[in-house]
Amino acid sequence: MIPHGIPVAQIDSGLEGDPKFLRLRMKAPGAYYAAVGTYTSIVLRAWATASRTPDPDLLALMDESILVLLREFCLLDESSSIPEKVFEKWPGSVLDARAAEAERKRNVRRTPPDSAGVLRSPATPTLLSSTSNTPTTTPRGNDGEVQEGLDDPVATYYSLTTRYPKGNALAWVKRLGDTHGFTRSSGAMTQAWAADDNIGTLLSRTEDILVASERSAELAEKADERERLRQKRATRLAPVDVPTPEKAGAILADIRKSLGR
Repeated sequence: MIPHGIPVAQIDSGLEGDPKFLRLRMKAPGAYYAAVGTYTSIVLRAWATASRTPDPDLLALMDESILVLLREFCLLDESSSIPEKVFEKWPGSVLDARAAEAERKRNVRRTPPDSAGVLRSPATPTLLSSTSNTPTTTPRGNDGEVQEGLDDPVATYYSLTTRYPKGNALAWVKRLGDTHGFTRSSGAMTQAWAADDNIGTLLSRTEDILVASERSAELAEKADERERLRQKRATRLAPVDVPTPEKAGAILADIRKSLGR
């Protein structure tokens, strides 16, 4: 293992639901599972090396036709490495957390002792931006713009548990904020803690609440769309009033008169 690598990888459980994989499966069903295995191997190596640069020795062992498929569906870039956006979201978030934790420790060491000669760490944690490699005290959204008044899930975790999240926990908290939003993640975390103050399951229960909420919103949106379509069809298929013979005759008489007949 390379010293600066990441020994435990995180892989999204919804990986095969990615539209890119679904399209690949429809085009090349016979090669689908070979493609998933090849992609996973390259991703794991990126975690192990903490680098996007593909390992030439690893690529040499792989079927070139499978690599072509993965590049065709943009699951790999032209150099057969995972896309930069994917790397930054997963291994990159852990590397950012490492850098932030190292900076926090340096700040603690630089903090002068108080009048009693006791070295004290800061009372509150540094808030982390998901779009920057450096700590910040202002939450930012996925577009990099400052989101005024939003809760930072890192600070929420600290305020609830009185512990600063580290390692995989910090990466997980940041991912929740990136994926579901700062405010929603903080609210769900507070809700999960109120139901059960078990720190070990706090983040998984927070994610369950967020996913369930989004699923409910999605189902409600689909129900609204079905009702809108039903009403549209009902309007389109509404019966047309057929004029009586007398009314039809009057209409024809008006037409003849307008034509001068």
